[in-house]
Amino acid sequence: MKDRKLFISMMVLSTAQIGMTIYIPSLPFMSKDLNVSSNNISLIISIYLLSLGFSEMICGPLSDYFGRRPIFFISQFLYLVGTLICICFSSNFIGIEIGRFIQGLGAGGGAVLCYAILRDSYTGSKLAKSISYLTIIGTILPILSPSLGSWIVNSYNWHAIFIFVFICIAFIFIISLIFLQETLTSKQTKINIITLIHDYRFLFTNKNFLLCSFYTSFGYLLNIISVLLSPFILEEKLNISLLNYGYIIMIPVVARAFGSFVLISIQNIFSNTKIIYVSFLMTLSSGLLLIYLKLSILNFIFSLSLFNFGRGLSQPIFMTELLNPFASKSGMATAVNGFFSLWLVALAAPFLMKHWIFESSQLGTFFSEISIVFILIYSVDRWTNRAKT
Repeated sequence: MKDRKLFISMMVLSTAQIGMTIYIPSLPFMSKDLNVSSNNISLIISIYLLSLGFSEMICGPLSDYFGRRPIFFISQFLYLVGTLICICFSSNFIGIEIGRFIQGLGAGGGAVLCYAILRDSYTGSKLAKSISYLTIIGTILPILSPSLGSWIVNSYNWHAIFIFVFICIAFIFIISLIFLQETLTSKQTKINIITLIHDYRFLFTNKNFLLCSFYTSFGYLLNIISVLLSPFILEEKLNISLLNYGYIIMIPVVARAFGSFVLISIQNIFSNTKIIYVSFLMTLSSGLLLIYLKLSILNFIFSLSLFNFGRGLSQPIFMTELLNPFASKSGMATAVNGFFSLWLVALAAPFLMKHWIFESSQLGTFFSEISIVFILIYSVDRWTNRAKT
């Protein structure tokens, strides 16, 4: 039963992640067909991320009170409705924006409840392993889904992407309806506002939670910016065709998955501290390679693969440490962390890519700077904890 919950969690998270970036290859075609500028057409990504983050903040705490299952199905139903609106009004930009907003509201519930369901069902090393598997899905799909979107656009048209997403959500909705049972053993039927405010205050003043959320949020920002920049570098700078781009970009995807699988094997051998330092150094090395190596397909893909492998090592550790202290409030903890990550990406990524990050060397500089900040903050935190003991 618990393995079934992990499988369902992975499927649900996949639909939320696909909804972020599968549309990226179709944006130029949508811009032309809908007669919308390239800057405005990117709103369908930003609107989705903003509503996704808002939804996580709402659905997480609600699931701690009313249970995972009812909130889960309400959110998935909203995802279906939003996608259906995008299909029915695909010739109208405002209609697509409304549909994408509702999509984000629905996807946010599923995304946050995946981790909460696992926290309800597993403990200790089993929880760490299950989060590692979920992280593989949650981190590789934003990279993989543009390749899938490219294939759909080449084979059919950009309208078909909405139909594909609708079919996926409907399938997972039916499977979950049949097999997913309630995982929250103790729940309340009435929300206490004072208690809710106290719980939020506890999260926002918990140093461990804030640090883990900081690492995961900025790691996610690095990941999304590299995903958004890759098509321009590979297709425009290195003259890679749209179809070949879909094949080449799968290499960093495999590296991310391999990193998480390696973590499962070595976590009982090496301490989390050593693994995290290795991950940070891989991000730093990736940035330096992007800065100093001549731009080529091999150098660019190797650098991204190194970064992705390192993040595959550290992301499950941070998510496990983030959730472990909050057994009864895992929905809220996951929601707040997701809110930080999504709003950071929705607000910072467009700004950075408009005003600073245009080339691979600039991406490398950003990688290097963030990794150095990670190393410094993590080292100071470790030193402070040792001093207290």
